[in-house]
Amino acid sequence: MDKQDRLLTTWGEIATYLEVSARTAQKWAGTRGLPVQRYGGRVSARTRELDEWVAAETMKTRPAGDGLRRHSPAMVAEVEKEQGGLASSSDGNASEPADQARRQSLKLLVGAGVALGAAAVGAAVWTRRREILDLGTPVYGFCFDGAHIWATEQKRDLIRKIRASDRKTIGEYRVSPGGEAFPTHCLFDGKDIWIANRKSATIGRVRAADGKLAASISLPSAPYAIAFDGRCLWAALMHSKILIKIDSTSNRVEGLVELGEEDACDLAFDGSRLWVALSNDAALLKVDPGTNRVERRIMLGTWRASYLYFDGNHMWASSQEANRVFKLRVPDGWPLAYRTVESASRFTHAGRYLWVSQPFADSVTRIRRSDAGVVRTHKMSGLPLALAATQDEVWVACENAATKAVVEIV
Repeated sequence: MDKQDRLLTTWGEIATYLEVSARTAQKWAGTRGLPVQRYGGRVSARTRELDEWVAAETMKTRPAGDGLRRHSPAMVAEVEKEQGGLASSSDGNASEPADQARRQSLKLLVGAGVALGAAAVGAAVWTRRREILDLGTPVYGFCFDGAHIWATEQKRDLIRKIRASDRKTIGEYRVSPGGEAFPTHCLFDGKDIWIANRKSATIGRVRAADGKLAASISLPSAPYAIAFDGRCLWAALMHSKILIKIDSTSNRVEGLVELGEEDACDLAFDGSRLWVALSNDAALLKVDPGTNRVERRIMLGTWRASYLYFDGNHMWASSQEANRVFKLRVPDGWPLAYRTVESASRFTHAGRYLWVSQPFADSVTRIRRSDAGVVRTHKMSGLPLALAATQDEVWVACENAATKAVVEIV
């Protein structure tokens, strides 16, 4: 494990650091007290705290003289059970090469069987052709500019431009003048691509035409979510009680909105007002972008919103803790409909349908925009981290234990 204390901000990063699957990491958080922090549906963890936790858990069940193994025998057994008994411990013996060869053969046979089964099920379940694009690195955010999909890649500190018509990568561009940017969310404003860079605490602005970095705007702390109101870019900051307003003409911070004792976990613009989801309160705020003032507070009852999305007519809110999707009336936030969707997270829409990602269920659900009725839930190959819709397709970025990054196109 790394000696330097780092902040991990997705289940995938936490799982990779612990060398287990994301599902196992989530299970340990619920049953073993894995030290993670949740913010309105988001998650983070410090590597130092993870190291301390692993050391404490290992000492609980490790036999005397067992050495300095990463996980205790009990933890290894749990991972083996999670992976169907195919994982092996780090204890060496004379038959280990033969055992590994047998396990590898079994993996190939099981993989072939799963692939054949998935193909048969897929033919019956999917109404459109399903394509898989392997990018080889995790993708956190998507946006669509009318002809191209833009994908943020945290590990390489760049944004990739993919031609939607033939899936060809036609450019990879910097999102910050320096390294270690860790780009997350991105959006298209009709001309340029805006990127939230979490590690460098900057907003990058890339020209959609040629990928040139047109601006890099420094912020007081890491941006958590972004939205565009037609003139200005808005950024919610991590562990901060303010929203930052950036003028798109001058690329300068024009103003801010103080949120009191509350953190913002997501933003969306409805064509007139900016909506703010709060990470520690069951409420939404509506902000007037002209006066920079909170003009309305919408109480949500017992559930907190994780993500927001405006489909052109209604505002939608997901709640991971309530496993619900809500359709809200724009003037007053009145709930017009809701549906149960396990671990409901991010949104996109295509035509009559809204698509909702379910990272803890490795799925996406398609619902009708008219009444929020569930049409179908589709199983993904991994954790769906990002969604984007073109004119007639939906792109889903999945973090997969085998390939690390798969984009599934519906």
